[in-house]
Amino acid sequence: MDVDDLRRALKKHSEYARGRAGGVRADLRLKDLSGFKFDRLPLKGIILTGCRLIGCTFRGTDLSDADLYGCDLTDADLTRAKLDGADLRGAVFVRANFEHASIIGGDFRLGQVAGFVDKVRGVDLSDEEKERSREVQGTIATTNLVDSKLVSADLTAAEMIAANLEGANLAKADLTRAKLSGANLKSADLSEANLNETDLSDCMLDGANMRGACINATNLNHASLEGARVPESLQGLSDHARSAILGHHLWIRTNGERGTPADLSDGDMSEARLAGVNLSGMNLARCTLTGADLSDALCLFTHFEQSRFGDATLDGADFDAANLTGCNLTGASLKGARFRPVTVFDDQGEDTGRRWATRLNDVDLTNANMEGAAFIGADLTGTDFAGANVKDATFTGCILDADAGPALTENGATVD
Repeated sequence: MDVDDLRRALKKHSEYARGRAGGVRADLRLKDLSGFKFDRLPLKGIILTGCRLIGCTFRGTDLSDADLYGCDLTDADLTRAKLDGADLRGAVFVRANFEHASIIGGDFRLGQVAGFVDKVRGVDLSDEEKERSREVQGTIATTNLVDSKLVSADLTAAEMIAANLEGANLAKADLTRAKLSGANLKSADLSEANLNETDLSDCMLDGANMRGACINATNLNHASLEGARVPESLQGLSDHARSAILGHHLWIRTNGERGTPADLSDGDMSEARLAGVNLSGMNLARCTLTGADLSDALCLFTHFEQSRFGDATLDGADFDAANLTGCNLTGASLKGARFRPVTVFDDQGEDTGRRWATRLNDVDLTNANMEGAAFIGADLTGTDFAGANVKDATFTGCILDADAGPALTENGATVD
């Protein structure tokens, strides 16, 4: 398509999108627009049916209610784009970048040849566009999002039934009430994603990483989960705890605009099933967590001061920058758990050179199993290691009592 013609069409569409007189909705069906930059343009409702948009950039662009049926957006950049209500059926999004995009109610369902033919009927096609039409009809049966990036994207109520998301990165994405029945999510990254009321029935989730994902009223019926890391469902918690955790996750995702930080301090969560659950930043001070399972849980910046973890399972959990001052971990299992510092950044995202360390001072680790655990820069002053299994545990740059280092080394730990 001629560049000047495209610019004129987009200018008129801009007036149309803003509701101004003289505006005309752009109809660019089956055009090859590969490589063009559409950043931050008001393209709400634009018709791009079957277009070739390989490598195009739509950073911050408003594509809400747009018709992208059968488009090829391979390697396209849609960072922070708005695609609410867009028709994305049968499109190709291989390696496309949707980070922080809003795709609320987006339609990623399978396309149909008959539906596509109906959409382009009556259009005077060039030979090149006729070839493109035949090409689309050969691929439209699947919406292809293989290896796409949907980090922190808002996919609330999106229709993604049977979509191919193999290897896609959906970390921290909001999939509340999204429909993904029958989708291919093999080896996908769903870590810390919001899967509240999400339909994942009949999905292929083999090898998927779901650590820290919010599993609440999530439909996993008949899903294939071989090798997947699936956290416990919040359904197993009390109504109060479940509501608090859901509100906390919403608070994090919306940067404090909605939701409320979770305060579950002084609560009794004995025997709670919290494996793989994201508890980062919550207040769980003085809680009773006796016999609880927090294996693989994410506990970054979490407040656990004076909590009781007797005989709890914390294997593989991350306690980076957490506060465990005065906790009782007698007999707890902490195999492979990590206690690392977190870098402090300023308002401009620059490294301040400061590190927020994990606090474990005055902790009772009597008879705890700490095999293979990693402590980096942690404060462990006043901590009782009597009878603890510290085989292959590492203590790097930690603050320890004078007599603790030699005793730990003697019992199989590495102290640097």
